[in-house]
Amino acid sequence: MAASVLVPLLQAPHLAGAALAALAPLRGAGTEVVALVTEPAAAPEGADVVVAVPPGTGLAAAATLAMERVHREVVVLLREGGVPEPGWLTPLAAALRDPGVAAVTSIDAQAAEGTAAVGAPAIAWRRADLPAVPPVHDALVVAALCMELARRGEVEVAAASLVTTLAGGSAAA
Repeated sequence: MAASVLVPLLQAPHLAGAALAALAPLRGAGTEVVALVTEPAAAPEGADVVVAVPPGTGLAAAATLAMERVHREVVVLLREGGVPEPGWLTPLAAALRDPGVAAVTSIDAQAAEGTAAVGAPAIAWRRADLPAVPPVHDALVVAALCMELARRGEVEVAAASLVTTLAGGSAAA
């Protein structure tokens, strides 16, 4: 299943390298990497699409702008500072093959007892099911997506989809 992975680099752009390096093997295999930046001149290598947003733009607004530029059936929002582990995308895509599943989240690889969907470091959904991100505070974006998508179907947690959160990132926010 083809996916557009949104990689926000709004608050901690210095963390971009690890995330983009982890996503590099997926590029060209049906996955497009979309970097959300405030400084287009400083856009990192490793993104297929760069979406420049005004400084101070929140995550929800930035992700909504990016949604206008994505081309794949599935959208994955990786929280800032999140670094996907190898194989993390496969369980997300597999869960979304079930038409009763509206969204699926990753697990924080460092969490001792799993991760609740609303605090997940990454969330995937079908673009056709939700073309914009609800306008909420950055820390509530994943929770708002879960709530909105739960109206369309199940929201599942993919235990095999692991994302590590780097210090200074917002995946645990």
